[in-house]
Amino acid sequence: MTEFTSGITANSAPEGIVTGPDGNLWFAEHSHDAIGRITPSGVATEFTTGITAGAHPTGITAGPDGNLWFTEEGTAAIGRITTAGVVTEFTSGINSSSQPFRITAGPDGNLWFTEAGHNAVGMITTAGVVTEFTSGITASSIPSGIVTGPDGNVWFAQQGSNQVASITTGGPGEQVPEAAWAGIAAAGVALMFGVLWGLRRRRSARDSAAV
Repeated sequence: MTEFTSGITANSAPEGIVTGPDGNLWFAEHSHDAIGRITPSGVATEFTTGITAGAHPTGITAGPDGNLWFTEEGTAAIGRITTAGVVTEFTSGINSSSQPFRITAGPDGNLWFTEAGHNAVGMITTAGVVTEFTSGITASSIPSGIVTGPDGNVWFAQQGSNQVASITTGGPGEQVPEAAWAGIAAAGVALMFGVLWGLRRRRSARDSAAV
Protein backbone atom coordinates (compact mmCIF):
# COMPACT_ATOMS: atom_id res chain seq x y z
CA MET A 1 0.00 0.00 0.00
CA THR A 2 1.10 3.52 -0.76
CA GLU A 3 -0.58 6.55 0.83
CA PHE A 4 -0.45 10.04 -0.67
CA THR A 5 -0.84 13.26 1.31
CA SER A 6 1.30 15.76 -0.60
CA GLY A 7 -0.83 18.41 -2.27
CA ILE A 8 -3.98 17.41 -0.37
CA THR A 9 -5.26 19.89 2.23
CA ALA A 10 -5.24 18.57 5.79
CA ASN A 11 -8.69 17.62 7.08
CA SER A 12 -10.19 17.92 3.59
CA ALA A 13 -12.13 14.69 4.19
CA PRO A 14 -11.86 13.10 0.71
CA GLU A 15 -14.94 11.02 -0.11
CA GLY A 16 -15.91 9.72 -3.54
CA ILE A 17 -13.22 8.93 -6.11
CA VAL A 18 -13.35 7.89 -9.75
CA THR A 19 -11.06 7.33 -12.71
CA GLY A 20 -11.28 10.27 -15.09
CA PRO A 21 -11.20 10.25 -18.89
CA ASP A 22 -7.74 11.83 -18.72
CA GLY A 23 -6.16 8.82 -17.00
CA ASN A 24 -6.04 10.50 -13.59
CA LEU A 25 -8.09 9.92 -10.45
CA TRP A 26 -10.59 12.56 -9.36
CA PHE A 27 -11.99 12.85 -5.84
CA ALA A 28 -14.38 15.01 -3.82
CA GLU A 29 -13.03 16.91 -0.81
CA HIS A 30 -16.05 17.22 1.43
CA SER A 31 -14.60 19.54 4.08
CA HIS A 32 -12.43 21.64 1.77
CA ASP A 33 -15.10 22.48 -0.82
CA ALA A 34 -12.81 21.24 -3.54
CA ILE A 35 -12.35 18.63 -6.21
CA GLY A 36 -8.98 16.92 -6.25
CA ARG A 37 -7.06 15.29 -9.07
CA ILE A 38 -4.23 12.85 -8.47
CA THR A 39 -2.03 11.24 -11.09
CA PRO A 40 -1.21 7.53 -10.86
CA SER A 41 2.24 8.61 -9.63
CA GLY A 42 0.67 10.54 -6.74
CA VAL A 43 0.86 14.20 -7.84
CA ALA A 44 -2.24 15.94 -6.47
CA THR A 45 -3.92 19.15 -7.60
CA GLU A 46 -6.92 20.74 -5.89
CA PHE A 47 -9.57 22.85 -7.62
CA THR A 48 -11.70 25.26 -5.60
CA THR A 49 -12.52 28.05 -8.07
CA GLY A 50 -16.19 27.99 -9.00
CA ILE A 51 -17.27 25.81 -6.06
CA THR A 52 -19.60 27.57 -3.61
CA ALA A 53 -18.45 27.80 -0.01
CA GLY A 54 -20.21 25.16 2.08
CA ALA A 55 -20.91 22.96 -0.97
CA HIS A 56 -19.38 19.88 0.65
CA PRO A 57 -18.67 17.83 -2.50
CA THR A 58 -19.45 14.19 -1.81
CA GLY A 59 -20.02 11.80 -4.73
CA ILE A 60 -18.24 12.00 -8.08
CA THR A 61 -18.44 10.15 -11.39
CA ALA A 62 -17.14 10.39 -14.93
CA GLY A 63 -19.79 11.68 -17.32
CA PRO A 64 -20.48 10.64 -20.91
CA ASP A 65 -19.42 14.14 -22.02
CA GLY A 66 -15.79 13.74 -20.95
CA ASN A 67 -16.25 15.78 -17.77
CA LEU A 68 -16.46 14.83 -14.10
CA TRP A 69 -19.77 15.32 -12.29
CA PHE A 70 -20.15 15.64 -8.53
CA THR A 71 -22.76 16.20 -5.85
CA GLU A 72 -22.78 19.21 -3.55
CA GLU A 73 -24.48 17.99 -0.41
CA GLY A 74 -24.34 21.32 1.39
CA THR A 75 -25.75 23.58 -1.33
CA ALA A 76 -28.26 21.30 -3.08
CA ALA A 77 -26.38 21.44 -6.36
CA ILE A 78 -24.70 19.26 -8.94
CA GLY A 79 -21.28 20.30 -10.13
CA ARG A 80 -19.44 19.65 -13.37
CA ILE A 81 -15.68 20.01 -13.71
CA THR A 82 -13.69 19.71 -16.90
CA THR A 83 -10.36 17.91 -16.89
CA ALA A 84 -8.82 21.40 -17.11
CA GLY A 85 -10.47 22.31 -13.79
CA VAL A 86 -13.30 24.59 -14.97
CA VAL A 87 -16.35 24.21 -12.68
CA THR A 88 -20.04 24.80 -13.42
CA GLU A 89 -22.71 24.41 -10.75
CA PHE A 90 -26.35 23.53 -11.44
CA THR A 91 -29.13 24.26 -8.93
CA SER A 92 -32.24 24.78 -11.08
CA GLY A 93 -34.78 22.01 -10.59
CA ILE A 94 -33.13 20.63 -7.45
CA ASN A 95 -35.07 20.78 -4.18
CA SER A 96 -33.34 23.11 -1.72
CA SER A 97 -33.32 20.46 1.01
CA SER A 98 -32.25 17.60 -1.25
CA GLN A 99 -28.71 17.00 0.02
CA PRO A 100 -27.43 15.31 -3.17
CA PHE A 101 -25.26 12.43 -2.06
CA ARG A 102 -23.98 9.96 -4.68
CA ILE A 103 -23.99 10.17 -8.46
CA THR A 104 -23.50 7.79 -11.38
CA ALA A 105 -23.56 7.87 -15.17
CA GLY A 106 -26.78 6.28 -16.39
CA PRO A 107 -27.27 4.01 -19.42
CA ASP A 108 -29.32 6.78 -21.06
CA GLY A 109 -26.48 9.30 -21.30
CA ASN A 110 -27.64 11.28 -18.27
CA LEU A 111 -26.31 11.52 -14.72
CA TRP A 112 -28.36 10.05 -11.88
CA PHE A 113 -28.00 11.04 -8.24
CA THR A 114 -29.56 10.34 -4.87
CA GLU A 115 -31.18 13.03 -2.75
CA ALA A 116 -30.79 11.91 0.85
CA GLY A 117 -32.65 14.88 2.32
CA HIS A 118 -35.51 14.97 -0.20
CA ASN A 119 -36.20 11.24 -0.40
CA ALA A 120 -35.75 11.31 -4.15
CA VAL A 121 -33.61 10.28 -7.09
CA GLY A 122 -32.56 13.00 -9.49
CA MET A 123 -31.54 12.93 -13.13
CA ILE A 124 -29.48 15.65 -14.78
CA THR A 125 -28.68 15.89 -18.47
CA THR A 126 -25.23 16.93 -19.63
CA ALA A 127 -26.84 20.29 -20.48
CA GLY A 128 -27.85 20.72 -16.83
CA VAL A 129 -31.59 20.02 -17.01
CA VAL A 130 -32.80 18.31 -13.83
CA THR A 131 -35.75 16.00 -13.16
CA GLU A 132 -36.54 14.67 -9.70
CA PHE A 133 -38.40 11.40 -9.01
CA THR A 134 -40.14 10.80 -5.68
CA SER A 135 -43.14 8.60 -6.54
CA GLY A 136 -42.80 5.06 -5.18
CA ILE A 137 -39.93 5.79 -2.81
CA THR A 138 -40.59 4.83 0.81
CA ALA A 139 -40.83 7.79 3.20
CA SER A 140 -37.63 8.56 5.11
CA SER A 141 -35.71 5.93 3.13
CA ILE A 142 -32.65 8.20 2.74
CA PRO A 143 -31.47 7.26 -0.77
CA SER A 144 -27.68 6.93 -0.66
CA GLY A 145 -25.47 4.87 -2.98
CA ILE A 146 -26.39 4.63 -6.66
CA VAL A 147 -25.10 2.69 -9.67
CA THR A 148 -26.13 1.56 -13.16
CA GLY A 149 -27.23 -2.08 -13.19
CA PRO A 150 -26.63 -4.77 -15.82
CA ASP A 151 -30.36 -4.70 -16.61
CA GLY A 152 -30.28 -1.14 -17.95
CA ASN A 153 -31.90 0.33 -14.85
CA VAL A 154 -30.37 2.50 -12.16
CA TRP A 155 -30.11 0.93 -8.69
CA PHE A 156 -29.85 2.74 -5.39
CA ALA A 157 -29.53 1.93 -1.70
CA GLN A 158 -32.05 3.19 0.85
CA GLN A 159 -30.19 3.59 4.11
CA GLY A 160 -33.16 4.64 6.21
CA SER A 161 -35.51 1.81 5.22
CA ASN A 162 -33.06 -1.09 4.80
CA GLN A 163 -33.98 -1.55 1.16
CA VAL A 164 -32.52 -1.51 -2.33
CA ALA A 165 -34.54 -0.14 -5.25
CA SER A 166 -34.25 0.21 -9.02
CA ILE A 167 -35.50 3.03 -11.20
CA THR A 168 -36.02 2.88 -14.93
CA THR A 169 -34.78 5.60 -17.23
CA GLY A 170 -38.19 5.91 -18.91
CA GLY A 171 -39.65 8.54 -16.62
CA PRO A 172 -42.34 8.66 -13.94
CA GLY A 173 -45.28 6.37 -13.38
CA GLU A 174 -43.67 3.02 -12.60
CA GLN A 175 -40.12 4.09 -12.02
CA VAL A 176 -39.35 2.76 -8.56
CA PRO A 177 -40.05 -0.88 -7.76
CA GLU A 178 -38.84 -1.35 -4.20
CA ALA A 179 -36.44 -4.25 -3.92
CA ALA A 180 -37.44 -5.37 -0.42
CA TRP A 181 -34.75 -6.96 1.68
CA ALA A 182 -36.66 -9.64 3.55
CA GLY A 183 -34.29 -10.67 6.31
CA ILE A 184 -32.30 -7.51 6.98
CA ALA A 185 -32.04 -7.11 10.73
CA ALA A 186 -32.74 -3.75 12.33
CA ALA A 187 -29.03 -3.40 12.98
CA GLY A 188 -28.48 -3.61 9.25
CA VAL A 189 -27.05 -7.15 9.12
CA ALA A 190 -28.13 -8.78 5.87
CA LEU A 191 -29.16 -12.37 6.38
CA MET A 192 -30.97 -12.98 3.13
CA PHE A 193 -33.01 -10.94 0.71
CA GLY A 194 -35.21 -11.21 -2.33
CA VAL A 195 -35.70 -8.76 -5.17
CA LEU A 196 -39.20 -7.98 -6.40
CA TRP A 197 -39.30 -7.73 -10.18
CA GLY A 198 -42.85 -6.38 -10.55
CA LEU A 199 -41.76 -3.53 -12.80
CA ARG A 200 -39.91 -5.81 -15.17
CA ARG A 201 -43.00 -8.03 -15.44
CA ARG A 202 -45.19 -5.01 -16.13
CA ARG A 203 -42.77 -3.71 -18.71
CA SER A 204 -42.55 -7.13 -20.39
CA ALA A 205 -46.33 -7.39 -20.54
CA ARG A 206 -46.59 -3.88 -21.92
CA ASP A 207 -43.93 -4.53 -24.55
CA SER A 208 -45.62 -7.79 -25.58
CA ALA A 209 -48.94 -6.04 -25.92
CA ALA A 210 -47.37 -3.42 -28.12
CA VAL A 211 -46.00 -5.97 -30.58
